[in-house]
Amino acid sequence: MKQSLYVFIIGLWVLSGCESRSKPIKDVSFYHWKQKYQPSNYELDILKQLHVNTFYIKFFDVKWSEGFPAPVADVSFAEKPFCEIVPTVFITNEVMLKTKDAAVDSLAVSVYGRIVGILNSNMIKNVKEIQFDCDWTPKSKDSFFRFLTKVKELTDSEVSSTLRLYQLKYHHLAGVPPVSKVNLMCYNMLAPQDYKTQNSIYSLNELKKYTENNDQYPLKVNIAMPLFAWACVFRKEEFVGFINEVHKSDIDKENSFKNISGNMYRCEKTVKFKGSIVRKGDEIRVEEVDGKELKDGVDFITRKLNNDNVQLIYYHLDSTILKIHEKDIRSISDFN
Repeated sequence: MKQSLYVFIIGLWVLSGCESRSKPIKDVSFYHWKQKYQPSNYELDILKQLHVNTFYIKFFDVKWSEGFPAPVADVSFAEKPFCEIVPTVFITNEVMLKTKDAAVDSLAVSVYGRIVGILNSNMIKNVKEIQFDCDWTPKSKDSFFRFLTKVKELTDSEVSSTLRLYQLKYHHLAGVPPVSKVNLMCYNMLAPQDYKTQNSIYSLNELKKYTENNDQYPLKVNIAMPLFAWACVFRKEEFVGFINEVHKSDIDKENSFKNISGNMYRCEKTVKFKGSIVRKGDEIRVEEVDGKELKDGVDFITRKLNNDNVQLIYYHLDSTILKIHEKDIRSISDFN
């Protein structure tokens, strides 16, 4: 009997040791995705309370225009950043699909030069990291990876990239970028244009499907979680566009909308709402993030990570949604 009990206890010990545990989040950051850098006092207070010491600021986009890759929407600084920043550049997949070979090298030189120009004109020095955000595919990966390699030759700063969920799960097809670390974008998981989608921004079930084998990825993986909301507008079940920064509380204040099921509302009369015209009969699906599901997602992913130090980055910095989720952020980040 004693021997059986001993074996049972040892078995429990082995099982508990083998089960991965979620890692505490101590390093927190945010993406800044607005064209003007001018955080409010409230935003700055939260950043300092969370001990944010690096801040990902989108410097500009690179899009395909009139047969050439073109940088657009340069950031402007109303004030100097309070901490170290990571210049971030969004590059469309179309650019990488249509830019080949030596033209990729020229693009890398041009993009890096533009980053340096923005840094110098705003007297920002000692940048330790530069990040590139591209939703590359198996067809565009060679161009994007060549782009990253060329930028690494040009700078002493560390070069990182973003990573989509499918690029993580199917990395044997999508490839692994030639960088030291990636930020896994845990949002925009489902097609917003699909009328049957419940929440395209974030789904815990979808997250689990894509990150089950996260421990097999060969690079250090940081986590980027959503802090934004929007409404998807449908006309006769056909997608017609987004309205940004819409919450259920906004809809409830507007008499023109009637809840028909869950997060779906029907417009009862044509109205101007959040700067957009919504017609009578249009349906609006309000998509926002549940705090508990957000925390459960972070717990699940960190159990799968190989790296011990996990940085959690929120997309993106905005006072309205920050106030809604302030308690969730403190709980997830272990800063109570």
